[in-house]
Amino acid sequence: MKSRIFKILILVLFSLIYLSCENESKKKSPEKEELNQELVFTPKFKVENCYDNDFNLSFDILEDLQIRYFDFEKKLLFFNSKKTSDSIFYANTTIDTSFFANITSKEFPDKIYIGTFFPTKHKKVELTFISIYSFAKDEEKYENSFNSFYLLDNSTFLNCEVIEQMIDEKDCIIASYYEGSGNFLEFEIIGKLDNEIQEITPDLAPIDDGEIWIDSGKVFLLESLTAKYIKWNDQSRKLELMQLDTIPIFNYRTGDKIINFDYSNNEIKSKYKIVVLDWASIIHLNAKNIPFDFYSRIQYDADFFEKKFNQLIPKRKGVTTLLLLDDSFDILYEKIKIIIN
Repeated sequence: MKSRIFKILILVLFSLIYLSCENESKKKSPEKEELNQELVFTPKFKVENCYDNDFNLSFDILEDLQIRYFDFEKKLLFFNSKKTSDSIFYANTTIDTSFFANITSKEFPDKIYIGTFFPTKHKKVELTFISIYSFAKDEEKYENSFNSFYLLDNSTFLNCEVIEQMIDEKDCIIASYYEGSGNFLEFEIIGKLDNEIQEITPDLAPIDDGEIWIDSGKVFLLESLTAKYIKWNDQSRKLELMQLDTIPIFNYRTGDKIINFDYSNNEIKSKYKIVVLDWASIIHLNAKNIPFDFYSRIQYDADFFEKKFNQLIPKRKGVTTLLLLDDSFDILYEKIKIIIN
């Protein structure tokens, strides 16, 4: 009898545990509920209700211009001024490139379009724009979900890359460009936060002669011989900027060379005087303990090397020189001779 009661109690206990686990699994965290909210799309506009850019628009509209809608089928971009929000204008566009990214869905990848348009009839100022189309489940078709624009120098272009699985296993994109005589790097990170695709870049000043490297859902930033990285913090639900004590080495292969720099007694030092390199190999620049306010600049011969982040990739054989300069372009460290075989 006691044995039978014991078995019944065990069954009741397991049933209670099972029901508790099942109820717990049905609960959704606030973050998950936000992720499942319906995606916000931009309102649509039609030509018959708007003005074309042959209308007498002045360049003042550029001060507070905002893109309202991109009609991909007709290649028309609708925009207005925040001061005259009741008047919507439209302009023809030229699509330069397009690609896919899993910003909102892996099943239905988002479509990203990059192109140009003239906001006024004078056609003296050309703007570059990004538009994103995402899949609308209710309508079972793609709709416009994000737009942004950039005024670039004539000598620069907008570079866009996908940051895979940066937020909640979804992609982001980074749009970057260089500006000014100091070759300052500026960029925006665009991703889905809550139920909207938006610009989510952390606060950061333009980076003098900066470089970007994307790896494992993070964005690494290089300014001379100091490095930072941007990563997603799931607790705060925002992107965070983190400092690094050393420059990370990516894609190192047998035969590559690492030139190390170290900082001590207000000086940058390296043990290297001569480096011999096979032309099919790469030089990786590494630095430790460099203060973030200590300015330095690597100078190399562009005829011999192509620079990508902290990598110097040979373009030809021969003998060349590597210099480390300060902000006055004085040599901080003696020359390093590079022999490329």
